[in-house]
Amino acid sequence: RRWLRFSAGPVLTMLFAAVCEVLRPTPYQIPAPGVIITLFVVWSSFVGGRAPGLLSAVLAAAYLAWLNANSTSPLAWRGENLTRIRVLWVTLPALAWMTGLLRERALHAAARARVDGELRALLEQLPSAVFLADASGRYLYANPRALDQTGYSLDELRGMTLADLIAPESLSENPLRLDELCEDRTVMVKRRLRRRDGTTFFADIAGR
Repeated sequence: RRWLRFSAGPVLTMLFAAVCEVLRPTPYQIPAPGVIITLFVVWSSFVGGRAPGLLSAVLAAAYLAWLNANSTSPLAWRGENLTRIRVLWVTLPALAWMTGLLRERALHAAARARVDGELRALLEQLPSAVFLADASGRYLYANPRALDQTGYSLDELRGMTLADLIAPESLSENPLRLDELCEDRTVMVKRRLRRRDGTTFFADIAGR
């Protein structure tokens, strides 16, 4: 299947060029072959990636240059046409490269979203409370167990910081060590946390 995605674009590009050449002497010529073959290049990059896209771009540029060179038009070899041919060797590969790059980014984003979804499903099934916060200490996520223990909703927690859940006396005795957390160190501490209703409870915390 991977081989098919890789080869489909270049093969279809060559087939389209062959069909155009067969029909060129007949009344059944394909209109705007340059536009259509460019779409094949884009499709090739989108389906197979940058490598097959670049191969399709080279094949398309070669065919269009050859088509222009063998044109019966007396204007075929004017300077502006030669410039246009040279531009093909830059624009078509560049188009293939950019399309392939956008495809890779879209695939990476989709894969990351899938992994994030699987991780979130796992976190929500854990019996322990899990909090996620950014480098400044602001909450980003809490699993259902954490919400049950604190009494806050997820939207409420997202407007709070780590210090907001810690009882003042516990925070004064043992200040936050965000610098260690940002250095990817594991920090283990026992703290008194504060629920939404004002009551407190002790929790063994392992942060990283």
